[in-house]
Amino acid sequence: MRSNLLLIIILMSAISGFSQSRPGINVAPAWSVEPLTTDRPDQTESSVTVPHKAFQLETGFIFEQYSGNQFTLENMAIGSTLLRYGVLDNFELRLGSGYQISTLKPAPGLGDTTQNGIAPISGGIKVYIVEERGPWPELALLADITLNQATTLDFRPTYNYSTIRFA
Repeated sequence: MRSNLLLIIILMSAISGFSQSRPGINVAPAWSVEPLTTDRPDQTESSVTVPHKAFQLETGFIFEQYSGNQFTLENMAIGSTLLRYGVLDNFELRLGSGYQISTLKPAPGLGDTTQNGIAPISGGIKVYIVEERGPWPELALLADITLNQATTLDFRPTYNYSTIRFA
């Protein structure tokens, strides 16, 4: 049984590898296609910007759980989305949000509390600053603002806030 499963996995990998391209057939348009570098769903951001006039949609699902002595907190981000548009080769516009479900499960016998709705919407920019040179890393600047009115009441921050980060 175990060897059959391993064989199926190897065959599926080979099939998907062949399905990417076929000899003699150019699946890309005449203009060059840049490698795809995403900024979500991880906690770090790439220093790579979306190419000029390119649009990139990144979406996914995130689940996190925290258990304390008297409770469990579960957060799900369904369809958390980041839209990226390349204004210049080293400059992009960004817009992000999603749908969030947050459930607090207290000690047994007490009812669960669930909140759901649109997560705060944030908009911003990414600027590619410098290429990697020797010991100096590649560098980009990200700046965004999160709007407190562009969300459902359950997830509304008290104030609009901005962040500035290096990637």
